[in-house]
Amino acid sequence: MPRKKKPKISPVILKVTGVVILSLVVGIFICNLLYQFLTNSEYFTVKRIVVEKTLRFIDADTFSDIKGKNIFTVDLPYFQRKLRYKYPQITDLKVIRRFPNQIDVIAKQRDPVAQTQLNEKILSLDASGVVLAITEKDDKDLPLLKGIELNPRQVSLGMPLRPKEFVSGLDIIKEFNRNSALSAYKIKSLELENPSKINLFLSNDLKVIVDKNDPNKKMTILGIVLKQDNLNFEEIRYIDLRFKEPILGKK
Repeated sequence: MPRKKKPKISPVILKVTGVVILSLVVGIFICNLLYQFLTNSEYFTVKRIVVEKTLRFIDADTFSDIKGKNIFTVDLPYFQRKLRYKYPQITDLKVIRRFPNQIDVIAKQRDPVAQTQLNEKILSLDASGVVLAITEKDDKDLPLLKGIELNPRQVSLGMPLRPKEFVSGLDIIKEFNRNSALSAYKIKSLELENPSKINLFLSNDLKVIVDKNDPNKKMTILGIVLKQDNLNFEEIRYIDLRFKEPILGKK
């Protein structure tokens, strides 16, 4: 039997294939040259790191391993994790490349609103119960949350405290601070061991008794009571807001 002839490859196909291969080789070569230029050029060396004014507490040494480095080789996710770990008091953090040679650090600062004690240490907390700092000295301007037992293994900078009683205490503090009628007072401490009987001690040493329910309403009533002109604090031992009408306990 006669042999079958092998089909001939069209010259056009050969030409197109050759052009494609050559284009790929040239493209890879150009990309490599461009990569080398971008990652080695002084033009793209990080010269400025711009941090929001509210974040001035961030140590300049934190950026020592970025400044002078090529902007394309900066590992932004790693640097963000490093900042979050070192500065738990910041949130909504973004680190952005600003070409050709600038890095922007954008974030918001968490403000401490309360504190609690763990053994000999003082924990500063934000409104969500996130631990912002662990120190040995208390802050006289922050309410002290008492009566909640903490597991040291569950306490970590930048992480919220687990016990739900803290949520009740922080909600009360938030509503207290929002009420303009209470602006003349501060909460010195809250006893949270019993959610049905939470004791607040104010800056004038007045004791206020509430429960965990509807802190907005209770702080509104407290503001109304404290605004009364005929109120004599020297005669009042406590104000109990757990019932339909406030109860004023006499000394």
